[in-house]
Amino acid sequence: MTSENFAPKRSLGTQAVTVAIATGLAQAIVAILYLAAARASNVEDYGHVVAAVAAGVASFGLLDLGTNALWVREISAGRLPPNELFRRATWKIVYIFGVAVAWAALVHTFLPGSPYWISGFVTFAQAFAQVVQAVMRAGGRSELVGASILIDKGTAAVVFFALWSAGVDVLVAFVLSLVIGPVTSGILSNWALLRDRRIRFVRGGPVNPWKGARNFAVSNVADTARSYDVTLAAEFGGAVAAGTYGAVNRWTQAIELLTFAFSSSSAPYMASAPSARAAVKYLRSAIWLPLLAILGSCVVILIAPWVVDLLLGEAYAGSADVLRILAAGTIASNLNQPMFVFLMARGKDRAGAVIVTTAVATILSLVAILTPSLGAIGAALAYVVGQVFLLLMLATTCARLLIKDEVPAEPVAPSVTVS
Repeated sequence: MTSENFAPKRSLGTQAVTVAIATGLAQAIVAILYLAAARASNVEDYGHVVAAVAAGVASFGLLDLGTNALWVREISAGRLPPNELFRRATWKIVYIFGVAVAWAALVHTFLPGSPYWISGFVTFAQAFAQVVQAVMRAGGRSELVGASILIDKGTAAVVFFALWSAGVDVLVAFVLSLVIGPVTSGILSNWALLRDRRIRFVRGGPVNPWKGARNFAVSNVADTARSYDVTLAAEFGGAVAAGTYGAVNRWTQAIELLTFAFSSSSAPYMASAPSARAAVKYLRSAIWLPLLAILGSCVVILIAPWVVDLLLGEAYAGSADVLRILAAGTIASNLNQPMFVFLMARGKDRAGAVIVTTAVATILSLVAILTPSLGAIGAALAYVVGQVFLLLMLATTCARLLIKDEVPAEPVAPSVTVS
């Protein structure tokens, strides 16, 4: 290892499994909160509030601009000293909170009565929690990230049901829980879980917290843009095609949960490694996780008709073939995630950004081309072609990086401690 900041206490496999389990439980808790809020409110009011919350969550990705991923790489590699991290983290939180307040004021002024004023505070809460989790990941402590995630959603659940039971309007309780949960998680995680590596929010002259994150930002925006596949399917293939495709197009995300946990937990390992080949060796102990996810994709291909009929009914029978095709594409996606993280962790973020942007552009273009004649099947095939194309580009770039692998340098005792 090249950095004293990177000090894992659990194996990569343990960390990844912990994150996967915590994320799965968190998603279940969130689903219960959404269901309870929906059942206890009218459809119109619920729809407005949920849309405002979704806007806040999506805005976090845009305002973060890949800084958390960049910080994980730079901290674990020993290139971002604590004092600089503290300044960047402080000003990132300050800027985003300022945006939240300004947005709320604008909405109150020009759209009085609109629930969209809450969006900025949802974004701020997400940003605060994610900054702390980024430091945990950078230190090779992703098992603490799992605990932080559960603190977030557990607190949200307690706040929601406590306020609702006390007579607070269910939608007010719902929004407050989604803000208080992440903020509480950030505070407790920084104080209790990090302890020896706490983020100290400092005063001082303003700095640019997004410095150096351009390529990470491009990758984030490209990945966000892929969610427009349903919109394009509706525009070019009609409402039926969009409905058939949109009914199942996010189901495969559950299959990729293990791979996501593996990739996010392995990033600091790969960044702190002395060479690209050494980075790959660190992953062997947990490579079974994405392989298990690929097995899950194969199972979905086999049982798709039964699952769709059970959950959606005969009206969505056409979605079964769509789900099968998407599951096939997920096989490639489960290979793509670790390779993309490998490139970004090893400093090839420009190449990674170009590759992802090209692949997303390919997918969206094919959705527009294929759905007029093939309907929902065309949109699913666009996803598969895009993922295979991405697989080829990533594999080629990773192979070149390994072939030109740098020779590991002899370890040198650092003269300045950065942890």
